Amino acid sequence: MAQAETDVNLALYIGESFVEAHLCHNQKTVHFNRWYLGKEGFKSGLQKFFQEAGVQKINKAIVASRFVEKIMSYRLGGSVATVTTKGFESWAGFRQPQNQKVGPLSSTDLIFSVDERCSAAGTLEKELAENDINELVEKLRQKQAKRVCIHFLNASKNPHNQNKLKEALTKESFEVFIPAVDTYNNDEVSQWRKNVLNASLSGTFEEVQEELNEGLKGFLPEGERVLFFGSDCQLFDKENHQRLGSLWGATAAWSTALKKRIAGNFEVLYLGLEQFSLISPSKEMQNWNSPWGMIHAPQTQNTLLSLQPTTSIEIGPWGELSFSRTVLSYEPGPMFMGRGQIPTLIDLWEDKTATLKGVAERRSPQGLQKFKNQLLALNKASLQKADSEEKLFSNLREVAMHKMTVDVALSAQNSKIVCMGALAPIFAAELKKRLPQFQFELLSETETSLLLNQGH
Repeated sequence: MAQAETDVNLALYIGESFVEAHLCHNQKTVHFNRWYLGKEGFKSGLQKFFQEAGVQKINKAIVASRFVEKIMSYRLGGSVATVTTKGFESWAGFRQPQNQKVGPLSSTDLIFSVDERCSAAGTLEKELAENDINELVEKLRQKQAKRVCIHFLNASKNPHNQNKLKEALTKESFEVFIPAVDTYNNDEVSQWRKNVLNASLSGTFEEVQEELNEGLKGFLPEGERVLFFGSDCQLFDKENHQRLGSLWGATAAWSTALKKRIAGNFEVLYLGLEQFSLISPSKEMQNWNSPWGMIHAPQTQNTLLSLQPTTSIEIGPWGELSFSRTVLSYEPGPMFMGRGQIPTLIDLWEDKTATLKGVAERRSPQGLQKFKNQLLALNKASLQKADSEEKLFSNLREVAMHKMTVDVALSAQNSKIVCMGALAPIFAAELKKRLPQFQFELLSETETSLLLNQGH
């Protein structure tokens, strides 16, 4: 390479199923690629990426990710124990929404209580005894707990007992999680909820971290590790209270970078392979309405569109062929990629993916034919039949574009819209025609990860 290789930086955007990798030097692209995690993992994917780029050394590696969403959907929990003030073992559970399709954050088998008490004014009324700590350690070992959340009533007013237990458990090699003191949120249950989520995510999060660091061994300077974006756009590594916040790291980084180059207020229409959303860089949301209840989590406003790339196609309640409320994933994926069994929105535009990195090589003629057959079968069963395959595709594409147009028109508060993401080139021109009142700027697919290098 002509430039000093140690000046090259790596930015990764990790979704649930795809990785976008970008090497830059002086904020200019050196190499970009995207790969499907279902085919190639982090370590092998990174090594292949560097081989393609002809780069042997980098200065740093930063990551924005959404993979914690995947963890929350099927790998949450594990060996996380919760220790609380005696008498408050069920307090958090009582406050969890009852109509959600999720289980409790904490297993009842791993909830323990100790005899300690602090008043709302911060007066220590009952100090935690040494023998109670010793008994607790034995119980935790019997249950093979690895991570422990300490949730003591009014600990934010006086953390004496909390700190005493944390020190003892840390000496016994447990990873300890305590709620962050939040002056903007006095709801202890909300703080506890966030704390348990950070603990529950930690095991898988660390696995991903270590796989990334292993994949970058020899490329990063000695002692350097991969850093992740938090929701405040700050970078973190082993700070375990930041892991949930990584969910909003990408929107924070993109917003920060774009505000440096664009004057005035604007919206970001993100049309990625896995998500369609409208980001408002000038607005901040204070809370996250999680499946387990409200959590105070400041983040850049990000509104999901009603249609997503893998929204499924079905016969609607009025007998017409339309889009459901079910969003599938790339595992097994859209039908044109060969393994999916249910038609999705992106299947309708499969002809536009022939050169799309990470997707082009996954295209399957058999899968595409299967999709067409499935759609024709649904059309035959619907009450509003299209009289040809061409008309069927055209009708569904029109419905999809109309829904996206309405979403943008109703949600965008500013006339300037920056359109970015892997699928932006497919939809941006049509949206621009349908929404003449907005000024659209289309960014290249490499910008999604390049902006991360510019956003910290």
